[in-house]
Amino acid sequence: ARQPLEKSLNLFDDVYDSLQLIHRYTQDTLQVPFMVLVPPRHWQYTDKESPDSWENGSFDALGPYALENFRYFDSKKNAAPFPIVNLLDDFRQTDRFPLHFREDSHWNKHGARFFAEKIADRLEPVLKQAQ
Repeated sequence: ARQPLEKSLNLFDDVYDSLQLIHRYTQDTLQVPFMVLVPPRHWQYTDKESPDSWENGSFDALGPYALENFRYFDSKKNAAPFPIVNLLDDFRQTDRFPLHFREDSHWNKHGARFFAEKIADRLEPVLKQAQ
């Protein structure tokens, strides 16, 4: 989040390789669909959340490299054998506030509910297709 994607590419590739292993396991062993949801951290879409967080200063809110993980996973969408769902715009476009605790960057009950609703929205068509 504080450097260009190219400097962290090997780390993202390791995560992607792990996701492919999980996908194969869910398909071959569990015989269930697999999808990856990529939610944002608050500093990736706003500078208004968690103003007193202990994490302040660890990340550049809305910084020049804040969205590199989304850039990486968006580049994998067409080749991935599983759906990759970018939730950044869902969080950018909501009028619900706050979604995070004031002193902690984790979701409060409103943020957790919002995320759960977005998961349900995305899972419904995948589950229908799997039936």
